[in-house]
Amino acid sequence: MKVLAILLLVMVLLLGCAAMAQGQNDGAVLGELDALKYRLNNVSDTLGPELIRLQKAEYRVYEQRERLTLPQRLDAIDLANEAVARADRYEGEIDSVEQGLNAAASRYRPAAMSRVNATIAEGKMDILRADITRLRSDTAALRLSAERIRQMV
Repeated sequence: MKVLAILLLVMVLLLGCAAMAQGQNDGAVLGELDALKYRLNNVSDTLGPELIRLQKAEYRVYEQRERLTLPQRLDAIDLANEAVARADRYEGEIDSVEQGLNAAASRYRPAAMSRVNATIAEGKMDILRADITRLRSDTAALRLSAERIRQMV
């Protein structure tokens, strides 16, 4: 009877250790996905207002294109060049996040995770992919707006 109780205790301890190890694995993948989402949010927080500001400037240049003085034209060109440089930085950060997402997806093992955490991880990866697509589109719009400003001046 003592042997059976000891075996039962050992089994419970082993199952507890396995559950803790699984939780650590789950937490690592989910934590990495959260960090990637944070980085994308930082890009989004700066890219969105930048795009709006540049599109407003594009409209002002369009409205006044016949009356722009040389210094105003040079300022508009500088604004467009700065926007393209920022778009390059945004694309670099987006590429870096996408590489991190691909790395996390390659380490993602749904069989090794709890069902709930596996579902959460899949949802987070889908959201990250959608955010990456949206931010790439916004970056392309930023470049396009800068190019239109250059053409008008």
